[in-house]
Amino acid sequence: MNETGNNELRRLGEFGFIDAFTRSLRMAPYVERGPGDDCAVLRVDARRLLLSSDASVEDIHFRRSWGAGHVGWRAMSAALSDIAAMGGEPLCALASVALPADLPDGYALELCEGMAAAVTAARASLVGGDVARSPERIFLDILVVGATDREHPLTRDAARPGDIVAVSGWPGRAAAGIAALERGLAAPENVLSAALRPSPRLELGMALAATAGIHAAIDISDGLAQDLGHIARQSGVCIRLESAWLPVHPDLNAFCDALGEQPLRFVLAGGEDYELAVTLDATAWETACLHAEQLGIPLHRIGVVAEGPPSVLLDGNPLPDRVGFDHFA
Repeated sequence: MNETGNNELRRLGEFGFIDAFTRSLRMAPYVERGPGDDCAVLRVDARRLLLSSDASVEDIHFRRSWGAGHVGWRAMSAALSDIAAMGGEPLCALASVALPADLPDGYALELCEGMAAAVTAARASLVGGDVARSPERIFLDILVVGATDREHPLTRDAARPGDIVAVSGWPGRAAAGIAALERGLAAPENVLSAALRPSPRLELGMALAATAGIHAAIDISDGLAQDLGHIARQSGVCIRLESAWLPVHPDLNAFCDALGEQPLRFVLAGGEDYELAVTLDATAWETACLHAEQLGIPLHRIGVVAEGPPSVLLDGNPLPDRVGFDHFA
């Protein structure tokens, strides 16, 4: 039975399994958007509430040796990033924590303090949760709640042919930092900090959501190419990327040279960057860049949206399916 289940999950993959489970769910009238985007959207009077949850599992998402505070910060930031992708303001979070009883003294408190610090940095509140015993590994499940006054939050299904495709920050550094931690390698400080202390782009998301001509958005958690693939499929468009336009931070380039790795592998497939990828009308480009510049965050044009079968192309060539992270691939 276990073997059959494993084969099914591998065949479907993480996102195929989610589609299979959620397609028959029925939504209450006040649910404007259910599963399938970064957040669920609930209508409450004139506002929209944004809800998302995110799980972090030891030895899948993190290693205990990375430091308790970093583990807590990363887990909370990953959840808050979904609010950023919808252009919402974070309000609060709840955290359920399952912990093995043999943790070193102070580790559990430091982990929870890391989560609380990330919430505080986002000007939100950690308002509750649950604590349970785990047989072996640390497990974190975080629910975040945000809000927006916009009738239509940023979503994955609004890209239009002719849009510019852009990404914030420097994708790839977080994945390179994780590779360095896993292999015990030295790496530049900003590469390691991208992995251990990611910053969800909440202020940028709110600024972009208020800008006319911004159409689709997603946060980069599973890899730039794979996450853009969600926009392509849900919007029914082809996204054409140009390798010469993809941003490679000089420190990532130097690290990859030392490893003998190609930096674009990290940029396209690395994930855990929690940057924002957006599609926007050309008339909105200068305004979007100004918002990003005011926040000290670069915004890079990396491609265009075109008509065609839903896909992501690099220099005109299709990228393979599951080019980013998939729990069951």
